[in-house]
Amino acid sequence: MIQAAQNAISGMQANTLRLDVAAKNVVNARTVGRLDPYDGYHAQRVVQSARAGGGVDARPVPSATPPMPVHMAYDPRADAKGLVGAPDVNLAGEAVELRMAAQGYKANAAVLSVAYEMAGMLLDKRA
Repeated sequence: MIQAAQNAISGMQANTLRLDVAAKNVVNARTVGRLDPYDGYHAQRVVQSARAGGGVDARPVPSATPPMPVHMAYDPRADAKGLVGAPDVNLAGEAVELRMAAQGYKANAAVLSVAYEMAGMLLDKRA
């Protein structure tokens, strides 16, 4: 039961990170920077891996997609063609990621609740 609780907590932490990263991507989707070399926001994604003893580790990594050229000739960071760089953020994909992370968090919270209930019932039976 303790292992189930630890697994659920690590899942909740991983989903919290997924929510945080997706929210940052959405907030920064329309930020711009110089195109070459790009100095704007780099979108991120979360990579999760299983722990040897159970649970999950999660860490943010920069997205490998290059910035999108956007025409903004009035921007002081624009190049000679009037282009600036913007992060390649898929807003629909980020909305899906936010929903999946929220559901994952809820599922792990339910597992944690059941683990604590089971521990409580075990202690009641032993008393």
